[in-house]
Amino acid sequence: MTNSEDIDVGGCWDSNNFGHATVDSTGRSGGILSIWDESLFNVMEVIKSRHFLITIGQWKGLHGRTIFANVCGPHSIPEKRTLWENLSKIMNKNQGNWIIFGDFNVVRHSDERINSQFCHFIARDFNQFIHEAALHDVKMGGHRFTYFCRHELKLSKLDRFLVCSNFLDIFPNTSVTALPTELSDHCPLLLSTNYVDFGPRPFRFFNGWMQREDFNMVVDCALQSFRGFGTPDMYLAAKLKYLKDHLKKWRTTTFPKEMVELNQLKNIVDSLDTAAESRTLTVDEMNKRKEGNKKIIKLEKLATLDLKKKLRVRWAVDGDENTRFFHEYVNNKNRKNTIYVLTINGSWSTDAKEIMDEAVRFFEQKFKDRWPVRPKLIKNQYKVLSDLDSKNLEEPFMLEEIKSVVWACANEKSPRPDGFTFKFIKHQWERLKYDIFSMVKYFEQTGRLARGCNSSFITLVSKVKDPLSLGDFRPISLIGCLYKIIPKVLACRLKKVVGLTVDEVQSTYVDGRSMLDGPLIVNEICSWSKKMKKEILLFKVDFDKSFDYVNWSFLDSTLMQMGYGEKWCNWIRGCLTTARSSVLVNGAPTKEFALQRGVRKGDPLSPFLFIIAMDGLNVAMKTACAKGLFQGIKIPISNKMISHLFYADDALFIGEWDESNIKNLARILRCFHISSGLKVNFHKSKVFGVGVSMLETSRMAAPLCCEPATLPVTYLGVLVGANMNLKKNWQPVIDRFNGKLSSWKAKSLSFGGRLTLIKSVLGNLPTYFFSLFV
Repeated sequence: MTNSEDIDVGGCWDSNNFGHATVDSTGRSGGILSIWDESLFNVMEVIKSRHFLITIGQWKGLHGRTIFANVCGPHSIPEKRTLWENLSKIMNKNQGNWIIFGDFNVVRHSDERINSQFCHFIARDFNQFIHEAALHDVKMGGHRFTYFCRHELKLSKLDRFLVCSNFLDIFPNTSVTALPTELSDHCPLLLSTNYVDFGPRPFRFFNGWMQREDFNMVVDCALQSFRGFGTPDMYLAAKLKYLKDHLKKWRTTTFPKEMVELNQLKNIVDSLDTAAESRTLTVDEMNKRKEGNKKIIKLEKLATLDLKKKLRVRWAVDGDENTRFFHEYVNNKNRKNTIYVLTINGSWSTDAKEIMDEAVRFFEQKFKDRWPVRPKLIKNQYKVLSDLDSKNLEEPFMLEEIKSVVWACANEKSPRPDGFTFKFIKHQWERLKYDIFSMVKYFEQTGRLARGCNSSFITLVSKVKDPLSLGDFRPISLIGCLYKIIPKVLACRLKKVVGLTVDEVQSTYVDGRSMLDGPLIVNEICSWSKKMKKEILLFKVDFDKSFDYVNWSFLDSTLMQMGYGEKWCNWIRGCLTTARSSVLVNGAPTKEFALQRGVRKGDPLSPFLFIIAMDGLNVAMKTACAKGLFQGIKIPISNKMISHLFYADDALFIGEWDESNIKNLARILRCFHISSGLKVNFHKSKVFGVGVSMLETSRMAAPLCCEPATLPVTYLGVLVGANMNLKKNWQPVIDRFNGKLSSWKAKSLSFGGRLTLIKSVLGNLPTYFFSLFV
């Protein structure tokens, strides 16, 4: 846009009932146009500047003023800082529902640029403006980037919508979609506030219900009137389903009455307070006011307990319940996990049915094993469990053992297929313990569970800021309470002996081993190699969705070779092969499907089963080292050969800088994939050369299609091989602080809550880093 007089504004709008304001361009850069429907938005004031156009007005049907700020960001750093300062001053003077949007000509994080330079100082200023103004960066779908350079392959996220908390309170389903660029090099952005119904939500038990006076009576009536049949697991599942139906009816009738009663009590107390301003209240009126306030406190506390379950913030303190912080936290969490738009077969879709069907198709294929029986990679080279330990694992389950496992489970957890929490199970233990015991004993004898008893919800946790497809989400399984008791009992037993069969190169899920072991060893190796001027190879491997792809036949064979008994292996098979899942899409479950591979994240057994499967790679590597196929690093101080380190699926291989070394390593990894189902993403893996030129590192990485890199390397969240005396190397820690201590939390928390948040962040976040470097 060059000049407002040259633009046919009416041609941009589909009706004659519009208003507009403009800021002319300077030369060939800049220029802003804002158009609005005058029947919906009554403009009261327009504020213009070279880099922004602000319209302040009244949005029909919306309380308070609504303020739109259309931004065209400058190029120079001083002008950017001036822009943030001017916007902050105007925001402080004009209260209302703020929506700031446009081309800010700046990114917030390094991953918002590709093939172009990221300036930390510019991003820091922009992020500081957002935090101090308590603005929210609205989640964007459609594209990850909004600017596509026509002449070079440069991509950046320069355009966005920033909105205030009040706006999100009014429109909790706010989302942004980046539309196709068409003729421009910028994507148009579409802000949407529409609610899309994805279907009914599953039953969810709230622990606050147990504090209601009639709760125990409802449970007693339901359990006493239940008549069921079938195997113990089917009987108990039917019993809880019957109870669930009764609780739904009770909730539907009781809760609305409580809200009516609460409003009536507030009106009564308010009228008495008004009367007290002009006369002295009678004794009866004083008692009525006192009793009313007591009931109000009681009813509001019950409502707060339900909200507190949704929050699940461990550091929150009493006094911050039912405050703005609680509501903002819940709303932000819901927005982050909501799927507004999804790429399906190369096209965007906002249709609920299409998204639900795609979720079923995607995850059903993901957990389908087209090659269930695989060739053996190695045989009889594992550490073997003693006969006594193997026998102890298969001891009969006792009621006290089951009770201790139930009491060890957290009271507040995410909603599950059965809908109940472990606090409810504990509360009703005397009524349910023998049914639970019978279910566990039945599993002990048969190793099987009836259909529906081993169901789970797959909840989707975004791996990136703006997910576009289902591959951008990490699936976490929410296991039902009844089934979870069984793997929890097995996991408690397995935890005691798993360290006897899993090699010490694996530093997680085994008692006595620390996450810091790996970074400490790698840091020492890097320091030693630099001192001795020795060239070494570091190969950081990225496994493709490792937990989801474990082959059950491989896992079963590994367990047997490690000396686990037939009965134990049968129990593990029972837990795996009876599993079924449905996907939670925006809170609504899809249809259920069977699983054929993988260990579910969220299942108490899964971490231990996974490191047992990964020990197959450890045995393969040790065999390769023994046969001279791979040369590890031997440090004179310890006189111990180190070739690989594992932290669950985080694998780092260390060896001599030699071409045959890395080629043989690639062959081992491919063989391990064929045998176990665990596939390496070579294009996401990195080859580091310590004491080696970048040119030589690139030459070594090219045949594997890996990314060449130089020190420092981020391993388990810690910079290894870096000079930690430099401020820039502590920037990741500072960024995490800023993320946790965001201003919207501070402004919506009580003073005590702010202190608790600060102590939580300051006390916990740096400890891990300081343990290695201080």
